[in-house]
Amino acid sequence: MTNSTATNILGSLTGLTLFFLVSSSAGAWESRVFEGEDKPLTTSDLYPRIEEQKARFYAEDFSVTLDLNKGVKAEVKFGISNLVGDGPTGFVSARWRGPRVGVDRAQRKLPSNQWSFEKSPFELSLKPLKFRGNEKKMTVTIEGKKSRIDLQLSALVPGWRPGDGRIVLADQGLVEMMVWPLMEVQGSIEDRNSGKVLRFKGTAIVTHSVTTLPPQFQPPRWFYFKGEDSRNPVLFQAVELGEEFGNELHGWILVVKNNKIMAHSASLELKPLKYQVRDGVKLPWGFYFSDPVPAIEGALQADELTRAVDQLKKLPPLEAAVVGKFLKPVTYFFKGQMEVRVGGESITTKGTYKVEQVR
Repeated sequence: MTNSTATNILGSLTGLTLFFLVSSSAGAWESRVFEGEDKPLTTSDLYPRIEEQKARFYAEDFSVTLDLNKGVKAEVKFGISNLVGDGPTGFVSARWRGPRVGVDRAQRKLPSNQWSFEKSPFELSLKPLKFRGNEKKMTVTIEGKKSRIDLQLSALVPGWRPGDGRIVLADQGLVEMMVWPLMEVQGSIEDRNSGKVLRFKGTAIVTHSVTTLPPQFQPPRWFYFKGEDSRNPVLFQAVELGEEFGNELHGWILVVKNNKIMAHSASLELKPLKYQVRDGVKLPWGFYFSDPVPAIEGALQADELTRAVDQLKKLPPLEAAVVGKFLKPVTYFFKGQMEVRVGGESITTKGTYKVEQVR
């Protein structure tokens, strides 16, 4: 996508803002979203939120999004939740594959007496996974059925959270989020039978998120964009709060260029544009966003809907039946493109735009 093309995107989308009406928040419940100043993340931001585990709807996860060389693909997610099992239940969901080592996975749920956490040195053990390290260097080791994958992660830019990283909805609960947007990966997969070791490199995004919100107060929609250049990531997230909170929109953006955070904002003004209906759901086909203080403005546009995924179909039938009483989670994936203007500089990128319809 050329600069001139991206500029046309921004120009055409901003022209549509005249047709956008902001929902009134009169009478809405109080919400606090991404308050305070951004602060670098520390080792304590890796700790499980033990203090939140008494909440009935507590759920916490760590996600490692990987872009690897030598034909290696891997997906890693793990965490703790009160939503299944008796008490805080650990879970691991990981899958990997590579030339000569084939496909392997680890899928486990662990009752509260089968996972552990230590602060010094930091280690979260969710057998078959161990997660260790600090805010600058982390390791993830997972034992699969046929092989072991080892990921050595080094932060090329500091971890970040939007403001205090929290969405607090009255006294109903909270969502907390943190992100390490660019980590260098040195990894290996060892085949247990042959002893062969496949070594690889790449980049990763690590996220840590927590929620204690009951289903009826979960934000109805989340919006995400991730640029296609994993070495210079552009990350965007927006959330639509429910009617009880005035249908407010909040969002953040983080732009990394040449191993430096070029721009960030946790208080974007957001205007959804160019709605289209898919499967009876009205989806914004673009956003205009701005924050005058750091002089950021930009536009996000969906080019093509590539797939829609019913998340209930991924759950066991019993769990799907329970969750389906409260939530109807469907994720829509689009090919998209974004332009971000920071001062006098313009960044353009193609990438993936994702809409999570929660309820």
